[in-house]
This record gives sequence, C-alpha cells and structure tokens, in this order.
Amino acid sequence: MSEVNEIRQQVEALREAGVNYVCASMIDSGSINRVKCFRLDELEHIMRVGSGFGYCWQTALSNDHIVSTDGLGGPVGDMRMFPDLDAIVQLAATPEWAWVPVDEYDQEGAPLPTCPRQFLKRMVGSAEKLGYGLRMAYEFEWFMGKMDGGQVTPIHGGPGYSANAWAVVEGFFRSLFEALAAQGVKVSQLHPEYSVGQMEVALGVTDPVTVADWHVLFRHTVRSLGEQLGYKASFSPITSPGLGNGCHLHFSLQNSARENLFSGGDRMLELTAEGEAFIAGVLAELGALVALACPTVLSYERLKPERWAGAFHGWGHENREVALRFIQGIVGQRSLTANMEFKAGDCAGHPYLVPGAIIAAGLNGIERG
Repeated sequence: MSEVNEIRQQVEALREAGVNYVCASMIDSGSINRVKCFRLDELEHIMRVGSGFGYCWQTALSNDHIVSTDGLGGPVGDMRMFPDLDAIVQLAATPEWAWVPVDEYDQEGAPLPTCPRQFLKRMVGSAEKLGYGLRMAYEFEWFMGKMDGGQVTPIHGGPGYSANAWAVVEGFFRSLFEALAAQGVKVSQLHPEYSVGQMEVALGVTDPVTVADWHVLFRHTVRSLGEQLGYKASFSPITSPGLGNGCHLHFSLQNSARENLFSGGDRMLELTAEGEAFIAGVLAELGALVALACPTVLSYERLKPERWAGAFHGWGHENREVALRFIQGIVGQRSLTANMEFKAGDCAGHPYLVPGAIIAAGLNGIERG
C-alpha cells in the first residue's frame, strides 16, 4: 500500500503543478526516442500493468525500418514498459506535460535483457559490487536555423565562439538555461560553436543513468523551445558539408571513498593503477564502442582526420584528434577535474548503450589488469 500511496502522492503533486498529460519514452535499438502518451489520470494504472509495445522496436533501425532476429522482431510478442517515477519531470516548455523514461519487461514481469536502460543499470551495479562508482557528463554539438522559403538560415553567422554570435543566440540560450534548470538538468557551460548555426552545451556531471536520461530530455527540450521560437534543431552528425556535430561523453572512475582514480596516482599523468587499467579496457574495445556511438553513414562523414572529431584510434593528453582525450585539469584541482572524454561519438549513438558499454569495457580492463 505504501508504494500505491507514493504513486498517488506523485500524481497529485504533478496535478497541482499543472500537469495533465504524460509522455513516456524509450530509446529503441536505432537510437530513436519512441513515445507513448496518456492522461495523468492513467499513470497509476500504467504503473501496475505497464504500457504495451511490440518487440519489433527492439530491432528498429534509425531509418524507421524494422529487422528481426531468431529471438526478436516481427509481429509476435509484446513487451511491457514501466515508467521510472524517480525520473519523472514536468516539461518547462510544455508545462501541461510530464516526461518519464521507461524500463522494459516481458509479460512475466522479468526485466528484458535487451532493455538498454536496464543494461546501463546492470553495468552500474557491476561497478558498485567491485567498489567503484562512475561520474559522467554528455557534451552536445548541434545546428539550429530558420526555414525561410525553403532555405535554411543559420541561427548565427559566427565567428566561432564569438561575442558577435553570442549576442544573436543569447535569447535562445537564456530560455534553454531556464527550462533545463526547471527540469533539474545541470548545465556546465554553453556557447555558440565554430560553424555557422552551430551550438554547444556541456551538461553537468552526475551518475551514468541520470546522464543518459538527461541526454534524452535535453534534446527534446531543445527541439520544443526551438519550435516555440521558430527554429529547427538538427543533431545529425552532418548537417551541411564540413559541419560535423559530435556528442562527447566524459567519464571518470571513483573508489568506494569517492576518490577520483584518474588522479593522485603514480602512473602516467598521475593516473592510479586502477584508473589506468580502466582506460586501457576502454581503449581495447574502442572499435566496438565506435560502432555503438557512430551507427549511421553520416557518422563516418563526420569522423575524419583534421576535424577534431576523434578519428584516430588511440588516447592522448589534451589531444582532440584521438578518440579518447584525457583531460587532466589545472594543478591543485585535478582530483575534481581529471576525466576521459570519448570524442568519437555523435548524437545518432545510443544514450544508454554507450555509457553502459564504456563501463563494461573499463571493468574488463581492471579485471584483466
């Protein structure tokens, strides 16, 4: 009964805040955000029985085509999606709506092994059993512009990072700051990027599951605000020739005392032995990680040398051309700032599978020494 009461209290709190509808979202195998929407009054019922979705979305591609395997796909079977009410949030741009991520189960109530969000939870759990914790943050590049007579006009004309461009985009960024803060999403920094119309936001550091939820929520917020202000947003790896948009994932490893294992050690660049082994494990699986983080043809139009996209297989100290860029930070603060940046990914990559796979690869590196 206590669980039922908690759900009812959350429903009532959302109603008092002005929420009437709920958008529940899952990220399919093609990294597309698929949604089921319902009235707030139905939330308690859906928390008991779930919302049905065909197994075909476990094998969907980013172009909306659906394939099948011997065990998944096709017209037969139904999975149940259960909202995670710990992550539900009222949407600032559309306050009558709340957004909530879902976890996927089968009809017998067992977690689906193919659920990407629960895969990430399992990897976090594996790290915790070994006495480790992960801190992560996503960094986004994207393009914004206005449609004018069939032509796209970029939101700013550069120069990159300039106050000139900032003066043009300040109103949108202010609205974005306010919306994300209202939704509990932390922002580290934001600025107009190098190319015309290109923007960048680095979100705050938090746990891996929240990081992935913020990834989904951030992109929806950008699109919603853009629609209201007359802009179109594109997170495509390539939006025009020469313009590449990355989605970088920063990560660091902690011990049970929450000490940063990427700092304070006696190995190269002050890495600890465990931190070094974790990074080596990620490096060893770099090819597989790129397959998850760069799943489209356009991904490889972006992932080329001399574009600072992380096209080279390797790691380096503050090197923006390699896939893994180690950021040591300023002396005296390295225990707080030292982290590794996975640069090769873009926004077509899977927000839950990529951090989960990085954790799995890193733990394997520790296990193998």
